[in-house]
Amino acid sequence: METPVKENQFDEQFHRYDAELKAKAEATFWRIIGTLFKRRMFVLGMTAVAGVVAIVISLLLPTWYQSTTRLLAPESSATSPISAALMRSLPSAATAILGGGGEGDFERYISIMSSRSVAERVIERFDLVNVYQTEDALDPLQDAHLILLGNVEYTIDRDFGFLSVNVLDQDPQRSADIANFIVEELNRINMGLASQDASNFRRYVQHRYEETLGHLDSLKLAMQGFQERYGIYDIEAQSSAFLEQLATMRTEEIMFDIQYEALVGQYGPDNPQAQLARTSMLAAQRKREEAMAGQEDILPIPQSDVPDVLRQYFELEQEAYIQRSILEVVAPLYDQARFQEEREFASVQVVDSAVPPSRKAKPKRASIVIMTTVSVCILSILYVLASAWWHRVSPGLVARLRLAIQSEH
Repeated sequence: METPVKENQFDEQFHRYDAELKAKAEATFWRIIGTLFKRRMFVLGMTAVAGVVAIVISLLLPTWYQSTTRLLAPESSATSPISAALMRSLPSAATAILGGGGEGDFERYISIMSSRSVAERVIERFDLVNVYQTEDALDPLQDAHLILLGNVEYTIDRDFGFLSVNVLDQDPQRSADIANFIVEELNRINMGLASQDASNFRRYVQHRYEETLGHLDSLKLAMQGFQERYGIYDIEAQSSAFLEQLATMRTEEIMFDIQYEALVGQYGPDNPQAQLARTSMLAAQRKREEAMAGQEDILPIPQSDVPDVLRQYFELEQEAYIQRSILEVVAPLYDQARFQEEREFASVQVVDSAVPPSRKAKPKRASIVIMTTVSVCILSILYVLASAWWHRVSPGLVARLRLAIQSEH
């Protein structure tokens, strides 16, 4: 019977506590509203002053214009013309593995355009030391270079495969001229680098080409000496003819031997015909042995030397085949290298040249005024509320502090 009573007491205490919290929250809300209403002129005044100041400052800020030029890499370009020449000379499988170029090496272009040499050319061409007013700095050129880097932006759109060069300047015409001039410098420097690469590559390929021709000439002399020494000019044809001749000799020898045996069995060994058959058999045998000893013109080498001679012959043929295969690759590559050295390379294709913009890029005056006004309004409200809170709690804090000091004494 005691449990329901305790539960009822707990519910009453909870509802009483909840009501007190709601009452305190409502009182706090209206106190805040009252405080803001009392100090409304301060909040509105600060907000209005901030708005006016923001408008004045935004109007005093210099106007900047942005010009943009859009670039594409040359169609079917590789990292360099030399890479393209190499890839065309490689088998398709090797090209697939190594890669045959791409949409353009935009990172290479950005490295060139953001280089110190290009920046110095731009600064000199447009007198940016005076434009950026860095003539009184310790290093006017370096300071102008840093400002220029902050005013130039390079963006790569990998979805559509183009590179944008964006230039900010207070003069719209100058911003467009700087963007176009940077692209001109890119083409000039990249053509010089590509020409230098092509020249180095041509010299290397030429060296390999001449070296291969020298190897082939040496092999011709070695083959000539081999032929003069062993009398072998066409191993396959000579071997085939030698084997046919050897078979004929052996056949004649066997026929004379059979004839001799038949005559001996019929007339005896002293028979003139038997003696003639034996003489013919011995002559055929001697002729076959001389052929085996390398005394025939068809294959004038002893049979015991045949393995070593064939090994030398095939080594010469193998080396000649290798050098001819190398020449088949190097010769057209050499022609391509000479062609690449003489031609001019287009670094990029300009899709859109930079033109003087008609609209400013910055400052965003409306955004500056709105953000400043809203920020000051919020800070003013926070200041009013914090000040009211301090005036409300400070008397109690001071009193407790005095009591603490008196208790210590």
